[in-house]
Amino acid sequence: MGFVTPPDREPSQSTLTLTNEQINSIPLLLGVIEQMGIRDVIDAHVTLHGAWQGASVGTVVSLWLCHLLAERDHRLMAVRDWVAERTQTFNTLLAITLRDTDCTDDRLGHVLSMLGDETTQATLDGALLGQWVRVYRLPTETMRLDRTSVSVYHDPPHDE
Repeated sequence: MGFVTPPDREPSQSTLTLTNEQINSIPLLLGVIEQMGIRDVIDAHVTLHGAWQGASVGTVVSLWLCHLLAERDHRLMAVRDWVAERTQTFNTLLAITLRDTDCTDDRLGHVLSMLGDETTQATLDGALLGQWVRVYRLPTETMRLDRTSVSVYHDPPHDE
């Protein structure tokens, strides 16, 4: 079903552009990644050099994680095309404007190098785990052990 201009009206000069992108689980994945604070923590703790342009490191990592989880593909070269096929979706969900070069394999390799720095790793681990892990002081007077029975469906080995 399309838009029909009534005969007594002239067609409008404005045009409507429709795009069709396969999004599958992307909104869910990005929502979980955002809720975990991955993008914000990385952006707060990773120092960029002055020549960095385009999407932030946290945004690139979020897109990359989304690709890894959605496609089960760890290859760097596949990310750029995958993101390009869903640019409108990512621009809308992340409230940014992605460039064609934001998820190239070179840039992802550079991000890996930045995140691979031991000091950066320790800082990010502390910041992220501080948000994710909760430690509770529980009473220790009583300890309870539960036995679990396991069924094994094979012949026992023969002792010689």
